[in-house]
Amino acid sequence: MLTRRVLSLVLLMSVAASAVAQSRPKYAVDDESTLTPEQTARTINVLPVYHRLQSLSGAKDFGDSPEFVALTQRMVLDVTTASLQVDATMGEIDAEIAETSELQNYLSARRQKTIDLLNLASLAIGGSVGTASAALGLTEHTHASGVLGVIAGSSTTALSVIGLGVRHTGNGSLDVPSNMLARIFDLPGDSNNVYPRDVARFMDSPAPNDPDKLTRQQRLIQIWTKVGRIPALDTPQGKAKVAKMASRPGDTVKLSIGDLDDRQAMLYDFRARLSFMKRDLAELLAGLPRGPMPDDGSPGQ
Repeated sequence: MLTRRVLSLVLLMSVAASAVAQSRPKYAVDDESTLTPEQTARTINVLPVYHRLQSLSGAKDFGDSPEFVALTQRMVLDVTTASLQVDATMGEIDAEIAETSELQNYLSARRQKTIDLLNLASLAIGGSVGTASAALGLTEHTHASGVLGVIAGSSTTALSVIGLGVRHTGNGSLDVPSNMLARIFDLPGDSNNVYPRDVARFMDSPAPNDPDKLTRQQRLIQIWTKVGRIPALDTPQGKAKVAKMASRPGDTVKLSIGDLDDRQAMLYDFRARLSFMKRDLAELLAGLPRGPMPDDGSPGQ
């Protein structure tokens, strides 16, 4: 009877663990309002050019002005450069996500193999010893039958408990030469992962609708703490977690499957935040003054 109760408890624990693992994830990136063209021009350090274009647009036939044409070309080049910087940063983030996912898949496969072996052993022991116990129960060896029954039940229970423990184990070192989250936490970054100038200025400035006027990287940290991806940074647990989220190959830091989940989620959040900069750059180009369209000579024009 005791063995059956223990088995029931183990099954309930397994179901509860599975339910927690399958709970809906929390999202860490909230939407931010679009910057005005002037705010974006300030972010990429072309505000004087933007203001000069606006002043020239008030003149007659400003579209034919050599100065207007030259400044427009300068603005387009700077906006294109900033956009490519965002793309390059996103590419680094994507590469790190891919490497993180590869290690996670490897650890998950290794963990599942161990669980499958434990399940097979549990089935073999429970089936063979249970059958022997039932067979002895048909004879006068009832004491031996009871002993075998206890052995079968306790063995399968022990293997089930071990299997539950294995579900929460598995770790490895991430050997990707990238730690794109390091700068967000003011940690040393890899020389290949330095944020471009315009990206750094964007992340170091607050979103226009941020109620506390926190910079974008400060807002990310606050939200990650709120949704439970990292503990508070001023605690030993928080410092240890951040070290895992921004580890490099030489750090020999071991990451669990849960750590890899969090690192991927935070990288996706960072990438989503950068996508707002692409939107703002498009708004800047759309807000530039334009001269009249040239007549292409088509009939009816």
